[in-house]
Amino acid sequence: MSPSGGKQNEVALQLQQAMEQMDHEEAAAREEHTRLASELALRQQSDLRERKRLHVENAELASELEALRLSSKALVEEVAVLRQGSEQARGSEGVLKAHWEDQLEAAALALQAKELHWQRELEDVQARAAEAEQAVSQLRRGAEEPN
Repeated sequence: MSPSGGKQNEVALQLQQAMEQMDHEEAAAREEHTRLASELALRQQSDLRERKRLHVENAELASELEALRLSSKALVEEVAVLRQGSEQARGSEGVLKAHWEDQLEAAALALQAKELHWQRELEDVQARAAEAEQAVSQLRRGAEEPN
C-alpha cells in the first residue's frame, strides 16, 4: 500500500465517520424536532382547552353578572316602592294622629261639658236638699212649738 493510499483510506474513513456523525446528528435533530413539535401540539391543545374553559367560565360569569344587575335593579325598584310606601304611611300616620288627637280633644271637651252639667245638677240637688232640710227643720220646729 502506498502512503497516498493509506492517506486516502484515512480521509475516506474520516469522511465516513463525519457522514455517520452527521446522520446521527440529523436523526437526533429530527427526533428533537419531532419531540418539540409534539410538545408544541400538546401545549396548543392544552391552551385551546384552557381557552374554551375560560370562554365558558367567562360566559357563565357574564350571565351571573347580568342576573345580579337585574336583581339589583329589581331591588332598587322595590326599595323605591317601599320608600314611597313608607312616606305615604308617615303621611297617613300624621293624618290619623291628627284625627285621633281631634277626636280625643272633642271627647275631652264633651266630658268636661258633661262634668260641668253634672256638677250643676249636683249643686241643684244639694241646694234642693238644703232647702228640704230647712223645710224639715221648720216643720219640726213648727211641730214642736205649742200653739
